[in-house]
Amino acid sequence: MLGGKAAEGDTLATVEELFAHLERRRNMLSGLVVSGGEPLINPLTPYIIERAKNLGYKIKLDTNGTLPAALEKLMNDPATKPDFIAMDIKTAPVRYAGEICGQQSSAKEDIPSLLRQSAALTASYPPDCREWRTVLVPPLVGINDITAMAALLPSDASWQFAQFRNENCLNPSYNTIPPHTDAELAALVEFAQSLVPGARLR
Repeated sequence: MLGGKAAEGDTLATVEELFAHLERRRNMLSGLVVSGGEPLINPLTPYIIERAKNLGYKIKLDTNGTLPAALEKLMNDPATKPDFIAMDIKTAPVRYAGEICGQQSSAKEDIPSLLRQSAALTASYPPDCREWRTVLVPPLVGINDITAMAALLPSDASWQFAQFRNENCLNPSYNTIPPHTDAELAALVEFAQSLVPGARLR
């Protein structure tokens, strides 16, 4: 399953250091983004969310959509239910097993089904409390991929696109891929808007 690790040179904080910071900033900050990697593989995520909510923080959860059971468990418990969910969609669902998850993907996993479940869970939130995000990586996102991704989304989805930056990529081969031109970006987003009116280039 998709995961993540700290980049070289990054300094990791302990949970207690995190909450010491949140305690100090209670009068200045109002929200906490729980991101990753994929935060739903971290066994401490429910604890972090519950404790932050108890301090009065609003919670935004970023997820890649491959763990719908864990997402649903968080959502069903008022103590851990995120206030906002942002789900990443990287390419057409059928391309995940070979091109996104690679060797980390189990043959028993039906990635398109997992993505559909997570998209439906995210769609159960009010429109102003959820969004989907796609980085326009040239090999991964073309017209056909956008069509397949759009099929996961409700008609009132906020679908936020971002330009691909070919620097410091986890897979070094992607550092040599030229980003889309401005004209190509505009064409892709315009096509996405014909399927999901709330598609935007962020």
